[in-house]
Amino acid sequence: MSIALSPCSRLGTMTLNVTLPVGAVAPANGYRVLYRPLGSTEPYVVANSNQNPIVVWSVPLCYDLEVKVQANCGDGVYGDEVSTTAFKVDEQCFSYRLTTFDVQYTYRPCGASQNTTIYNSGNFDSQGLIICAAKDSVSGGVFSSEGACTA
Repeated sequence: MSIALSPCSRLGTMTLNVTLPVGAVAPANGYRVLYRPLGSTEPYVVANSNQNPIVVWSVPLCYDLEVKVQANCGDGVYGDEVSTTAFKVDEQCFSYRLTTFDVQYTYRPCGASQNTTIYNSGNFDSQGLIICAAKDSVSGGVFSSEGACTA
């Protein structure tokens, strides 16, 4: 049975730590990661990494994921799949400085599913109001990213 999925524009980062058995050697060609929405029959999205932990960018946040990891042995040969289900993805959150006064901004707070609005009246710090929001969710007046933040 396939699940009908609505489009997902909320993206985050998936980080996987691979724990090798004692005495095992990491694969020379890294890892192949396959993922798709849990319960879906959609094709797997494939990402490759030579790093451990494995970091995969722009992964959908709107639903849980089915994830499979394989050792890349080279020449198109892959090791046995190690699977996990109901995998949650970390959302990318950034501090944004809202610098235009007397303007309404719209943004999605980290971890929230709905946007919120705030009116920057200028009664805050003269350098602007700072919020923590999901990456690329801020709109309104002038703003700048101040780096990563946690919800």
